[in-house]
Amino acid sequence: SGPAIKRLADLVRDWYRRNGYIANELVRVAVVEEGRCELELEEFIVDGQPVDISFVKEEVIVPTSEDEDGETGTMAYRAYRKKMSRNRSLKDRALPRNEMNSTLVRAEGRTSPHAVAEAMGLRPG
Repeated sequence: SGPAIKRLADLVRDWYRRNGYIANELVRVAVVEEGRCELELEEFIVDGQPVDISFVKEEVIVPTSEDEDGETGTMAYRAYRKKMSRNRSLKDRALPRNEMNSTLVRAEGRTSPHAVAEAMGLRPG
């Protein structure tokens, strides 16, 4: 019956959510004969580690040459602040981070993707 099929679909959807399978879903339920139905499911399978972490840090964009030819590089905020403090006109001026032209660059990190996946109850498959 219609209400029983809806209840079955809701149970499957709830099971997916409860068990962390947020990308999986019930696509279709069809009655194929009296007392029997088919469920069409879309399930994603993770081959390896289910969590991947990209570590980044914010760095200040600075000119790489004195002649201002448009070439730029990046420098850590602390190093940039130290470099600018050597300039007499900027020595006592605050260098607020939110006024800097900055970008994110790849960095090294220590957080283990395996530990995050385990804490979230995620596993391959």
